[in-house]
Amino acid sequence: MAEGYIRSGSDMKFLILYVLDVIGEPISNEILLQAVQSDPLADYFNYASSLRELRDDGFVREDEAGYSITAEGKRNFDALGRVLPFSVRRDAQNAATRAIASARRDALISASTEKAEGRNHFTTRLSLSDGLDEILSLSLLTVSSEQGAELERNFEENAEEIYKRVLAALLDDYSPKPEKEQK
Repeated sequence: MAEGYIRSGSDMKFLILYVLDVIGEPISNEILLQAVQSDPLADYFNYASSLRELRDDGFVREDEAGYSITAEGKRNFDALGRVLPFSVRRDAQNAATRAIASARRDALISASTEKAEGRNHFTTRLSLSDGLDEILSLSLLTVSSEQGAELERNFEENAEEIYKRVLAALLDDYSPKPEKEQK
């Protein structure tokens, strides 16, 4: 038998309410699902029906920012006690935290490729922000949409390292070396 805690709709509801309570801010369906699926016995269909019931019963609110626990949901969750085992709570919280950090990182990175109007080339635009200011912005001529897509993928996966390398390259000393050192 698979190890895990989630065996019923009630278990799933407790887990969903726990994640929403501990995160304390609206989260997307994707992040909530990742957190819930940290339990090996959790399945999507149980998750979807439990979330729908919690929303219909007024324990969970859904808006443009995502899902959050309502005051009534928190009262009922607190009244029933924390029935989830520590390991389930820990795994769900860790999964949600990782997913939120990843989503926040992804929101700071932008990459796109567009065909230059009336030209036979493409322009790939890459940017990295710290949340307040744009800290790196590159526009590169690319010969194909495939090349642009490869640049986008590599930048999205490695933006921080690329930023460090661009900065290091720009700070290098490119002045000509005396003849003695060139030999």
